[in-house]
Amino acid sequence: MNGKKVGLSNPAVKFGLIGAGAVALISTIFLFSGGANPLPGAVSSCGLNEDLGIQLADGDKTLIIDTMGEEDFIGTSYADSQCVLDALNIPERIQNRIDKTRALDGQLEDSWDGLSISWSYHPDSGADYTISRD
Repeated sequence: MNGKKVGLSNPAVKFGLIGAGAVALISTIFLFSGGANPLPGAVSSCGLNEDLGIQLADGDKTLIIDTMGEEDFIGTSYADSQCVLDALNIPERIQNRIDKTRALDGQLEDSWDGLSISWSYHPDSGADYTISRD
């Protein structure tokens, strides 16, 4: 060795530990505050803008998706709504519930990874989703 002390009395080691602690603290705050808002990113990753059937609201903390039904000519396509749900990493357990929703079921709810979703379905009006960041 070159005779330099390596330990807590070394200023470089102290600075490194303080820096590592700051990074850990910031990461923890970011994790528990919900991190980055995934809603606008999910919309844009599918090549969509706020369009007929897609609306960001409440300062981008809420995403409203309205799909077209048999008698509803305004709304987004099922494929576009599914793209957004996939981009939000919707769990299979929730996707399965959505796929099995009937008009008689009314509005249903669930949540995952800091997001809450409520949805309903009727063949005439299509599926409607409201996704909110907790």
